[in-house]
Amino acid sequence: IIELIAPSSPSQLPMPASITCSSSSEDLAQYAREGNLKELKRAIMQLVQLDNNNEGATDTITTFDVNASVTKSQDTLLHVALSRNQKDIVDYLLTATTQSININATNQQGVTPLMKAVVSCPDSVELLLQHGADPSRRNWKGGRHKTAIDLAASNDMKELLQQYVVDSDSQEAPSDDNCSSTTCCPHCGVVWKNRTRLDYMLDSTKTTTTTNAYLDEFRASPACQMLVSQPELYHALTNKHHLRKEITESWAVLTALKRRESDQQYDAVPIDLDNLFLVDLCSGSGLTVALFGILYPESKGLAVDIMSKEFAAHLQGNVSYLQADIWNADFLSPTSLRNDDVPDAVLVGMHLCGELSIRAIEIFAQTPSFQVIVLCPCCFPKKRPKRKDDENNATTIIDITNNNNSQHADADNGKQEDSSFDFTYGPDEEANYTAWSTHLLGLLSKHCTQYSIQHDTVMLSKRNAMIVGYR
Repeated sequence: IIELIAPSSPSQLPMPASITCSSSSEDLAQYAREGNLKELKRAIMQLVQLDNNNEGATDTITTFDVNASVTKSQDTLLHVALSRNQKDIVDYLLTATTQSININATNQQGVTPLMKAVVSCPDSVELLLQHGADPSRRNWKGGRHKTAIDLAASNDMKELLQQYVVDSDSQEAPSDDNCSSTTCCPHCGVVWKNRTRLDYMLDSTKTTTTTNAYLDEFRASPACQMLVSQPELYHALTNKHHLRKEITESWAVLTALKRRESDQQYDAVPIDLDNLFLVDLCSGSGLTVALFGILYPESKGLAVDIMSKEFAAHLQGNVSYLQADIWNADFLSPTSLRNDDVPDAVLVGMHLCGELSIRAIEIFAQTPSFQVIVLCPCCFPKKRPKRKDDENNATTIIDITNNNNSQHADADNGKQEDSSFDFTYGPDEEANYTAWSTHLLGLLSKHCTQYSIQHDTVMLSKRNAMIVGYR
């Protein structure tokens, strides 16, 4: 418990009892973000209620704990100030207290104030180090277990931090785990627990009475065995949140392709899964492409996403990862989506948000090498704000006609196609999703000789419309 404005004589005031502040934490955090030192001091002093005339009172006296969490992510005031480069607030918190500040306090992701400083407030790094900040501590953000030294951008900063490392051996393992239970990736340096989420999932399927056909097929497949046996390549996948759901989604894509391969109702030549180039748009960590590459080693796969490659699986061999913005015009360059070794290609889009589904159809239309598209839409385009008088009525309209991407070129004749989507957005989410999926099928039909839509109820998601089109 602290008194940030120290009295001229400590003996003049009684020692206050203490409780953690909660009601004003949001205001304090906001003052720290804005660098409003005057208001921060005023707010904290209001929390210090001292009764000079009643030193023997037993009533609890409210004060403020400088080490208390003030945000939902469990940041302290020091975290908040450092993240916004508010050096004056930082100096005040570190030097104007009569109580010891926890200089190595961690938030919900294991991030220390020093880590915040290295990234956002470099001028405060040395002051933190002088107050005992430990540069060898590791966070647990995303399972990556990085130190402040890892996060430092410049060599000078790294050298400064290194001077304060007491035991350099402590950097070899995360501080919150037993070294024997973790492994460090030789490719990216990420540290993960040897017992992954996939291991727990597989163990639970042995005892549960509830079964899922896709999970059962996955568990019996060589893809599952590969993910378990080679964590150095697939730890970004085996430690994913909502792993069951994502496996069923990827398996639904592969199942749709297998059905398309063997379906006799189509006049066109069936696709050959053993000689195919699969491109997965907005792939995330690359689970679908990784499974496809393992199951069909003679085929090729490309995972495409805007996020950095370091957060994806370490795809190699017949599969790879491309960091790209699919809205960028250069994305449709002649070489980006081609594989000369495997001329026939399939475009995949699982749970594409909003107009990304329309963009996927546009890419399919403008890339002749794609013979098949498998699309499972997710959320709808952004909708107009609902008026207050419409609270009890389904009157919100989704309208994408004014969006710059609402007109899409027809690859066959160069004409512009209208992809506008207007409908009443009602309270029935299932009906809304069906309307959006049907609209996408209509757009796709202009570029396909065969097309269909089926709801895959085995997939662990209510948004399970599998739209398949063949050029």
